Amino acid sequence: MERWPELWDSDIRQIETLVADEVVLHAAPIGQLTQAPMEGRETLRDWMTSMRAMLPTILFSIKIGLLYDGNMVVVRWRAQGQHGTARMDFTGTDILRICDGIIAVYWLNADALQMLQQAGMTNALTAGLSRP
Repeated sequence: MERWPELWDSDIRQIETLVADEVVLHAAPIGQLTQAPMEGRETLRDWMTSMRAMLPTILFSIKIGLLYDGNMVVVRWRAQGQHGTARMDFTGTDILRICDGIIAVYWLNADALQMLQQAGMTNALTAGLSRP
């Protein structure tokens, strides 16, 4: 699993050897309106590719981990880069369940609000909200 961070940074092709065909991703990814998990390697690849397209200069650094507990791996990361003229700097935590040496389940917890604020995209989130 030491190659997991590289998958995000540089080489999406590694998904073939790191991630199960039937992987399940638990997250609330940007642009997804449901909390339902995403399923399948191709779905994960498409989502990761779209994130890289939105943030092409983003680089990830490991802050804590990789931490192993049985078949679970945890990593705390920091992402930095540019979105247009906005400087992006946010953190997150990945929890991975490993089965047969590859990732079967992926829980992603990222500071998406901080990322959206830095990109100047929070107006769309709050447009319909009013205070009581």
